[in-house]
Amino acid sequence: MSITHELHVGDVLSTHNYTHMGHCVAFYEVTRLVGRQHVELRRLRTQLTQCADTMSGTERPLPGQYEELGPYLTQVRRVRDGNCVRINGWQLAGPAGKDATGEYTAVGIWWD
Repeated sequence: MSITHELHVGDVLSTHNYTHMGHCVAFYEVTRLVGRQHVELRRLRTQLTQCADTMSGTERPLPGQYEELGPYLTQVRRVRDGNCVRINGWQLAGPAGKDATGEYTAVGIWWD
């Protein structure tokens, strides 16, 4: 069965990862459409804001500003239902939310 996706170059996807260390998030930007079912992704840098005197804060993606990950600068992934992509064996990324101004929503995070 062929999946028709609605992702475009410039769209931002996010993962949400709950670990023993707390809640972590990663953001990826679609940098190229590859055929009808695949997209090329690059991991984005983020802006982290820590709440005063706590082990929590927010993290917001910085579109167009990429993490330097050596030979793994880009990855091509097949788009699944819901415009999601599998980043690795245990992480899915889906469309990141936007606020009323059109900015990508900051995601709450915390550390143990």
